[in-house]
Amino acid sequence: YIYYSTTSGGPYILIDSISDFLTTTYYHNGANADLNSCYYYISSISGCPNNVSDTLETIFLTLNNTVQGTTNLNWNNTHNPLVTTSTGMYYLYRENKLSGSLQLIDSVFQLSFFTDSFTVCNDTIDYQIVMLDSSGCVSSSNVAALNPDGLQPGIIIIDSVSVVNISGFGIIGWQQGNASDIMGYIIYVANDFGGWDSINFVYGATNTYYMDMVSIVDTNAVVYNIVAVDSCGNKGVFGEGHITMYLWATLDTCMGEAIL
Repeated sequence: YIYYSTTSGGPYILIDSISDFLTTTYYHNGANADLNSCYYYISSISGCPNNVSDTLETIFLTLNNTVQGTTNLNWNNTHNPLVTTSTGMYYLYRENKLSGSLQLIDSVFQLSFFTDSFTVCNDTIDYQIVMLDSSGCVSSSNVAALNPDGLQPGIIIIDSVSVVNISGFGIIGWQQGNASDIMGYIIYVANDFGGWDSINFVYGATNTYYMDMVSIVDTNAVVYNIVAVDSCGNKGVFGEGHITMYLWATLDTCMGEAIL
């Protein structure tokens, strides 16, 4: 006898019975196990005392975007603690966009979470979790779909702007963006019309330094801004502009003072 419930505490419904004791698999149509976890146990009746199995929960996988280019995978155990025949090894599968099939990307032992990185744009990515059992059974999760595109890289924080006295060039430093698939940074300077003009592109997420050899920063103040660009071509939003310090002085010969 096969019993089913949508919650661990029940109530459990008898959904079917199997008379052939050699049958060890059953397909439950309409369980909606792709939408939430399902709970099952089996009871056997024979000339001996009735046997009742452990209650097992189907593996339900959820995905959560953390920052652009990464996603958190979370799932449940089939039983707490795992049954004695369980290997405790979870195999993680991700869709191969070229072949369209699920491909093994990693495995974790007795864990129920994993963080994956991806570089797919304008498409969904399918994931599935599989756990083997020494009895020969296989527990497979639902196939969860992730739509990774659409998240802009976060605001880039400029932490320093300086002027090289000898050359008069401007130097900008900033904190690395938090998105994992940042391809580079666009350097902007403020124009006279209230907007921003791009002056260069810095390749590489870890490159957080730029020397401006175009703008004239030794004779007037210049306002800079930086925007990150990810592997999908998404541009981040503008943060607060940072202005170079322009120092000028006048000499008061009568007082013998310099006014800064």
